[in-house]
Amino acid sequence: MKDYLYILQIFGAGNPRIHNVLQYYGSAEKAAAKIMGGDKDMLSPKRAEAAATASYERSERIIEYCEKNGIKIVTYNDDDYPETLRNIFNPPSVLFVRGDLTCLEHRVAVAAVGPRMPDRYAAKLASVICPGLAECGIVLVSGLARGIDQTAHVSAVRAKCPTVAVLACGIDVEYPANTARLRQDIESGGGAVISELLPGTSCRAGYFEYRNRIISGLANGTLVIGGNNSSGSMITARQAAEQDRDLFFTVPADTLSPTVSHVIRYLRDGAIPVYDHYDIISEYYDIYGDRLNTEKIDQNRLGYLVGGGKVNGKRRRPVEPQPAEQPAAEDIPAEQPAERTVGEKLPAERPAVQEKPQGRAYVDMMPKKYRILLGYEKPDENENDSETTDITEKETAARDGSESVGGLRETLLGLISSSENGISLDEILRRLNGDFGEVTELLADMEMDGEITCKAGNVYTVN
Repeated sequence: MKDYLYILQIFGAGNPRIHNVLQYYGSAEKAAAKIMGGDKDMLSPKRAEAAATASYERSERIIEYCEKNGIKIVTYNDDDYPETLRNIFNPPSVLFVRGDLTCLEHRVAVAAVGPRMPDRYAAKLASVICPGLAECGIVLVSGLARGIDQTAHVSAVRAKCPTVAVLACGIDVEYPANTARLRQDIESGGGAVISELLPGTSCRAGYFEYRNRIISGLANGTLVIGGNNSSGSMITARQAAEQDRDLFFTVPADTLSPTVSHVIRYLRDGAIPVYDHYDIISEYYDIYGDRLNTEKIDQNRLGYLVGGGKVNGKRRRPVEPQPAEQPAAEDIPAEQPAERTVGEKLPAERPAVQEKPQGRAYVDMMPKKYRILLGYEKPDENENDSETTDITEKETAARDGSESVGGLRETLLGLISSSENGISLDEILRRLNGDFGEVTELLADMEMDGEITCKAGNVYTVN
């Protein structure tokens, strides 16, 4: 282990030269011994400088630090190194792991990626497809970023299915901010949080592409939700194709838009279009049916052709849809309220108009149209509804007007502070009827400014 850490100190994570060195010398142990003995045949001047400061002592300190902080070190030669990673180009030589990476064994894994600022359509797709995959027992792999990535992880946690988060920073660095609780939920749910970077390494832009090859490499297939030409998820898609993995894309809402031309190209070249999670389940059901939670799968919704034809180039067993049995009228029970577990807190009744909401100071600072929209104030009888009750297109789509942005910021503060236990992103969007990208971007700015905190499940509270 300390040989691998010694070499990692010299070359850094994600450097394909590591594997050239290991092949040249025959093993990590032999490579470390030769380099420490002064052999510089495989070192560039820059790496030779790094070798001058690398040491076994530092490797031992890293091992000791990891042991104290519950971080497992998995090297390329270890038995529990993920098999799916071994055959990709430039596999990580070392993985730092919190949680249980064996959750990938004998399971189907799908990488779910997409933009950090998805539009409403992409967010809706993710909120349906990711829970569906997790409930069917598929391990979702993603990068813990805001947006689609976190939707995938949270969906898995809620479905009590393991999920794997791959970081673009040291495993002990909290990036993105306010993800500590989600990481804990991932680990306690049987999943894992991993990184190939040494502990303490801060996030840098270049690390994301390195991370993305691990995301796609860990999975049987990669699903891009709401991708566009400028999204970093397209890098993951390219790497998945290079790794000969299955590639899935949700179909864009506007297939003629030039911003999704690369997505259309992938779909034309053979990527599998996804309308719901059954488009993915159908690809793996025949091959890995024993690895899926078949109790959650409606076989009538699987992709098939009558007569055992092929779907997406793979032969399917014909499935004859059966009409559901209709119970006799006397057997239909009266509607009962949903069962709740002992101690489960009932949701509080929401009044139509809140007379004295918490955070009234923030509410008073809202523009009048927002107070009316959220139910804190009634419109004047003679006032133009279109001017007082609607958020205009300019206010929801443009960020160059300081009055619009400032008003929305105060509105968000008032809305969040009025909820005693915080308010979810879904509820904010539902009540505000705002643009997903604008609202989430402003929420991120407010987090950075320390005005609000985002907890697990995308629940916001005022600091």
